[in-house]
Amino acid sequence: MRYTPNEISPGRQIAAVGMSALFLGWATHGVLIDDLFIPAGRGGGTGSHLHGGAAWIVFAAVVCVAAKWLSVVVDHYDTRNNEAAYQRFQTFMWVAAIGLVVFASLARR
Repeated sequence: MRYTPNEISPGRQIAAVGMSALFLGWATHGVLIDDLFIPAGRGGGTGSHLHGGAAWIVFAAVVCVAAKWLSVVVDHYDTRNNEAAYQRFQTFMWVAAIGLVVFASLARR
């Protein structure tokens, strides 16, 4: 039986790369100025400002999420039959990101 690699639409590829770039840019700017703002609610400037270690921990979480999104695009171009490995990587990155955000919220107190 011949293996057929994943087909990801160009729109989804652009969205994954674009969102990764936007998130990484936002998080990088936040840690460089030591004020990573996490918006909450609708407008009005409500949200949390993270500084120091908590900002860097959330930055690491953003890197995990960006890696998860970019792996979807890489998987599209990978012709090998290793879908399970990509699935494990994506799950690990998502769990790591959630764990880091929880850790950052605890480190902030």
